[in-house]
Amino acid sequence: MSTTKPVRPEYIAVGRRIKACMEAKGLDQSAVARALDIEPQSVQQWVCGQTTPRGYRIRALSSLLDVEPWQLLGSAEDNALAPGN
Repeated sequence: MSTTKPVRPEYIAVGRRIKACMEAKGLDQSAVARALDIEPQSVQQWVCGQTTPRGYRIRALSSLLDVEPWQLLGSAEDNALAPGN
């Protein structure tokens, strides 16, 4: 039985925005994980669309990446346009 989480289409757009902001700041998944004091697998799951940061994590991530939380999360309309929807 596989323990890999399925990719959630509504999270794909969020993951792409997170990845783009990370690249713009020159940060990789390990650097983000260290800065947020979390496991690198958590960042990988965000980028791949398996999960999305919530609450204080999205605030910490947006602060680290110098963007507003809404810029990472997007709008419901943006996320509805994600592949697979």
